[in-house]
Amino acid sequence: MKRAKRNISFKESVFLLFTFIFILMWGALKAKIPTGMSILLCAIVTSTYGMLILRFEWDEILKGILKVFSIGMPAVLILLMVGLITASWLASGTTPILIYWGLKILRPSIFLIAAFLITSIASIATGSAWAIIGTFGVALMGIANGIGVPIGVAVGAIVAGSYLGDKWSPLSDSANLAAAVAGQDVFHLFKSMFSTTGLGALGAIIIYGIIGLGYANNSAVDASSIKEIIDGLANAYNFNIILILPPLVVIYLAVRKKPILPVLVIGVIIGAILAILLQNIPVNKMLSVLYSGYSSSTGLEGIDKLLSGGGLKSMMGLILIIFCAFIFAGTVEVIGILDTILNKLTKLTQSEGSLVLTSLITSVLTVYLSSSVYVSLILNGRMYVPAYERVGLHKVNLSRTIVEAASYSGAYVPWSGGALLILGTLGLKWYEFAPYLFNHWISMVLVVLFAFMGKFMEKNSKYNDAAKRESDEPFI
Repeated sequence: MKRAKRNISFKESVFLLFTFIFILMWGALKAKIPTGMSILLCAIVTSTYGMLILRFEWDEILKGILKVFSIGMPAVLILLMVGLITASWLASGTTPILIYWGLKILRPSIFLIAAFLITSIASIATGSAWAIIGTFGVALMGIANGIGVPIGVAVGAIVAGSYLGDKWSPLSDSANLAAAVAGQDVFHLFKSMFSTTGLGALGAIIIYGIIGLGYANNSAVDASSIKEIIDGLANAYNFNIILILPPLVVIYLAVRKKPILPVLVIGVIIGAILAILLQNIPVNKMLSVLYSGYSSSTGLEGIDKLLSGGGLKSMMGLILIIFCAFIFAGTVEVIGILDTILNKLTKLTQSEGSLVLTSLITSVLTVYLSSSVYVSLILNGRMYVPAYERVGLHKVNLSRTIVEAASYSGAYVPWSGGALLILGTLGLKWYEFAPYLFNHWISMVLVVLFAFMGKFMEKNSKYNDAAKRESDEPFI
């Protein structure tokens, strides 16, 4: 007699969770196998357990996997566009001219603040952290190399600013999704984030400024070295003021609330045309550059390494890992591992502080298990609504908590698209820049601190009015 399908228990979910952690750590530290293979092993364990022990049909699991693919594919398309726009702007001279001007204007003492503010403004205007990292981020990395700012903290400032717009821009998918899953208006969410994201950004600016003071007398790179880079760039490219047209057009169209994918396509086209007209790159070669990436030849090893890359092929390895993560996320979603854990936790959290802390932790944990910020926002936003209502908190607090936790996690979870993009374009692993995401860590602390203190926590007026009426009724 065929056994019926059953739901996974909390103990089984925790067991599988620790199994995943073991596989991922073993793969990274002991076996030294590719990250994608470790994630795929986790998916195999999950689907096998689901079919043999829980009696799920393979068609159910496949349907769940395809569902995650449908949710995540827009992000993959943006990743492809980042590869194209990076190659286009490198070949046209757009990114090199930004480095050229930056080396002339910026100094080590103000670089970190400048990098954070430039990427913050650009990401808020476009709503895309990935696009900013692949364009402005590459340019700022070149400047940091030129003026001797340590790469770890430099990338930290770049990523911190780039992801600020990913959670605090009306054009951001993450921000809009975080608001939507809890039934909130996105501008109501932004207003509530002034006390966390706003103070976090202010704290980061102060810390970057203090760190920058230590570089004021930086002797690691002398003036002659900077001049050598400037001259090398000027000799390798035909610089013209019109080269800043691609970023200006992209930011203008994004501010006008045009869809980000067509906007990036326009940025690629303009960059390619400028490369053909101003850098004398033949059309057939330019098309090859868009596919295979650009190769810089300034004669300066450090700059050439940074200014070479991009193209569709450069994204393929990252996308392969993301696809493995989608498969894993789909199997986890179908058999209900996260649902079971989240349901248990919501029942255990009785106070405002413990509830916010728990939802913050599980939002980050879900990114680790699914590699997707979107999946984290959807799952946690859906699961915690009753719990927030139960303790009398307005649902905007839930939207704020999950977006504060999940958005930046996409930059430092090793197998997430953001971390892989940063590794591919800027050349740093997550642990080399994550400690310097000061605004993120400050915002996370403030979210929890305010919850336990009862500060900046909007209440659910309907719940509180009902509670007050109950308290006024005579006790029988």
